[in-house]
Amino acid sequence: KLGMRFAKDLVDGRFLLLEEVAPGSLAAKNGMKAGDLIDSINGTKYTDSVSAVKALRETQGGLEIMLSPRNRAAGEAMG
Repeated sequence: KLGMRFAKDLVDGRFLLLEEVAPGSLAAKNGMKAGDLIDSINGTKYTDSVSAVKALRETQGGLEIMLSPRNRAAGEAMG
């Protein structure tokens, strides 16, 4: 389990907002924090959090989450 929850609505109609990151989870161990803005997951931009969660659940193998440049240094990824 990644241990993260997204807010229902996008920020600026473009970014997924991490609403919660569980302590000790894979997301937390990779530096994800509540309030992070997600630009894309495995190269795909999502228009709603439900689709993003579904894609995460179906992902097998590597996972790359790109953060918004507004959030952190451009190009930083969880992986």
